[in-house]
Amino acid sequence: MRSKLLMYLSLIILAVGLVGIYMTKTSLSQPPVDNTPVAPVVKAVPPEVYFSVWTAKQDLAKGSIISRDDLRIKQVTQQEGFENGIKKDIVLEFDDGMVVKKAIAKDGLVFPEDLVSPDERDYFSFAIEDGFLPVPVSVSATAVLGDVIKAGSLVDVLALLSTTQNLNGSAPARDLGSVSLKTVVNGAKVLQVIKNVPSTAAKSSGMLSLVQPSTGPQMVSLILQLTKAQAAKVTMASSIAKLEVLLSSDKNRNAQINIDAGDIVPQYRAVIELRPNSSGSQQSTPSITNPLLQ
Repeated sequence: MRSKLLMYLSLIILAVGLVGIYMTKTSLSQPPVDNTPVAPVVKAVPPEVYFSVWTAKQDLAKGSIISRDDLRIKQVTQQEGFENGIKKDIVLEFDDGMVVKKAIAKDGLVFPEDLVSPDERDYFSFAIEDGFLPVPVSVSATAVLGDVIKAGSLVDVLALLSTTQNLNGSAPARDLGSVSLKTVVNGAKVLQVIKNVPSTAAKSSGMLSLVQPSTGPQMVSLILQLTKAQAAKVTMASSIAKLEVLLSSDKNRNAQINIDAGDIVPQYRAVIELRPNSSGSQQSTPSITNPLLQ
């Protein structure tokens, strides 16, 4: 009996020892617990992306000439840009005579495709106003006095003519007393200036050609905005006279030029027109008008 008790006691002691050894090994295999407080992780926010865009300072009508002064640069967020179809900065290049293809409201976005330059094929369909025609008029380079005429300028078309000969060619006037300079068209808008173009180039353009025969090495072709009546008037003048062009403006666009050789060279008398008086005899009166150009 005593031996059985000792055996049971030994088994109990052995079991307790095995359990103690197991618990010791388990505790040694686990890493030590770090009770140091850990700072919360803050997710980095990417910087806001902006695009540079162009907006109108005021309302822009279709066909109006536009320059850098009519626009301003504005910064928009990437999200705003995506909503307007913008993926990067808008870059605009400005040319003389550039016009807008459509009406743009104040503060509206302006894209490169909204603008058209004078050297582009479809320029005239946007630049010309309703009721007008694009009419090419070629003159010698020296006829564009001052060399300051450009797209958007207002010009006066003058005719140097004679009552005794056709001055359309290169021959000088034989009778200075019959020469006069008269206004044909006032305040015509220049749509385009094409330099160093022979007269045959305008004839192949498909538009109404009022080009005089080229007698010099350099010609300047002015594409003018004219009404049908003005185009007919210039056509008549180009067939009998030498055309000259002067820069005009809104202030003097209605001023008429009508001078003859007598105003320049006093010894030459003005052109004389003979008219019968009431008694049947003829009397001479100076004539300073030409019905073809009135």
